[in-house]
Amino acid sequence: MKTNWFGIWLLVALSFALAGCPPAETAKKPGEKAAAAGERALDTSKLPPPGQPLDATPDLHDARLRVTDRGMQLMIDDGVPEAIVKKLESLKGTNYSNAADFLKAVGGAIGADDLAVHELSILRNSLAINLGVAPAFPGAQLRLAAAQPMGAMTPYATVYFDFDRSEIKPEFFATIRTNARMLRENPDAKVVVEGHCDERGTTEYNLALGERRATAVQKALIAQGVNPAQISIVSFGEERPVDTGHNEEAWAKNRRGMTVPAK
Repeated sequence: MKTNWFGIWLLVALSFALAGCPPAETAKKPGEKAAAAGERALDTSKLPPPGQPLDATPDLHDARLRVTDRGMQLMIDDGVPEAIVKKLESLKGTNYSNAADFLKAVGGAIGADDLAVHELSILRNSLAINLGVAPAFPGAQLRLAAAQPMGAMTPYATVYFDFDRSEIKPEFFATIRTNARMLRENPDAKVVVEGHCDERGTTEYNLALGERRATAVQKALIAQGVNPAQISIVSFGEERPVDTGHNEEAWAKNRRGMTVPAK
């Protein structure tokens, strides 16, 4: 029997050609195609625009964040100095599963002062999730400032306090400096510092504690050169929580001193 060498050669050639072909889209594992589409459909439109405070961002616990070339360019487009953005190069290639870890890494890369100024732009341009898809991410609710009590939008960042304390923690000194600089540069601006508490304690006690917290922020701003006539204070105690949960995570968000434009 004569060997058909041409046929054998043709079969071998076809085998190699097929082996080099990429798998068809339909051969992807279930969910892979949808996940890829979700990454391409990155939507940060539900975040507030540049210039709005970190308090206006969603709850980013369990959000996926990462630094990318496109995100870094968008930061520059937002007005973040290129020299600061370049310092984020060292974070590229790392995925972060929550905002706390991400911001800690960013602070280590660019410094606490620059983070306090550019925090929102860096967050909004590092999200690796599609906020238009529900649920936005497992185990968390999307809470924008517009959905919070009062719905106030403010360019000033918030100071948070330890349980039953009214002393400003060192990690918020940069926040005070940033807010103070904005007020000094806008001497006609007038603000109200709101003191807030978590739900524990009596109404009377929390109103007094909220006042101490508001006063602490007021004094810190004045110490940074802000005209006292620009600042008034009010305490809401426990009456206006940003998180209605009954756990430490929620309480930590509610123990705050918010600086908002006076009406």
